[in-house]
Amino acid sequence: MIEQVCINTALLEGAQEVFTTMISGNVEPCDSHQDIEGDAFLGSITFKGGLEGCLALCCGEECAKTIAAKMLAMDSSDGLSEEEVCDAFGEVTNMI
Repeated sequence: MIEQVCINTALLEGAQEVFTTMISGNVEPCDSHQDIEGDAFLGSITFKGGLEGCLALCCGEECAKTIAAKMLAMDSSDGLSEEEVCDAFGEVTNMI
């Protein structure tokens, strides 16, 4: 049986790789709940089979816009539609 710690480590390492490679950013583990003020974006993916679980990424609107701009190799998030931001944020979740 795979331990929860192994799954968490694998997901964190996957997130770090995606953010380093695709967004030129970084991800760090968090031991406590972080409040997000204002609008937020949530990307989630559920997996089933021999290994079951759910990965959820959540961040504030400005963070999501920055992620989208970097995914699209843009200097600024100005001009990005909400749909483009949602698509880019969802793609980051899928890649992890």
